[in-house]
Amino acid sequence: MMVVVVVITLRGVQREIQTCSKIFALLISLLIHGRVFNSCEGQRVPLQVQRHGRRLLLRRPSQTRRHQQHPRFPRHRRQRPEDSRPQHPRRLPLTHRLRPRRPQPAHTPPRATEVVFVLEGVLDVGFITTANVLISKTIKQGEIFVFPRGLVHFQKNNGNSPAAVIAAFNSQLPGTQSLAVTLFGATPPVPDNVLTKAFQIGTKEVQKIKSKFAPK
Repeated sequence: MMVVVVVITLRGVQREIQTCSKIFALLISLLIHGRVFNSCEGQRVPLQVQRHGRRLLLRRPSQTRRHQQHPRFPRHRRQRPEDSRPQHPRRLPLTHRLRPRRPQPAHTPPRATEVVFVLEGVLDVGFITTANVLISKTIKQGEIFVFPRGLVHFQKNNGNSPAAVIAAFNSQLPGTQSLAVTLFGATPPVPDNVLTKAFQIGTKEVQKIKSKFAPK
């Protein structure tokens, strides 16, 4: 009698294990496909699933409810121009032309590293490290130069003809901060006493510089 009970118990445990395995496999399959069936409402509720290495990450339910809609009354919305734009992990290259004997003001891209490729002309380029060391070089057609992210850098065309470069960033929103415009053309303006202490100049000189960078 005891042997029969033990066999029945083992068979019951085996069935439970098989059932749990099937349920677990079904749940994993549903999570991978990003959808799960809701038996209470009789509709499919999309789940926001994101892969992180070997793990699957689910977003909060409050974020998924915003995307639900009634099957009989689909929600239409006007497509914005930016919705149709492809999302690239890197920004597409941009072409810049520098006039002869004209420098590009010192600036910094706070959120990206910049790579420039010279199409024509000769440029003097350089950046300043966090240790206040100037790294500069003269580059010509077919050569490249890298400006690390967040460091102040400059470009200057020393030739007698226009120069053209291609600039590429590793971010869609690199941002640009020109030092002169940022400090002397900010709105509201930076206090004069801050600039006089920083640059060791008088108040009249600060106001004169501000007048050249005042927003129009």
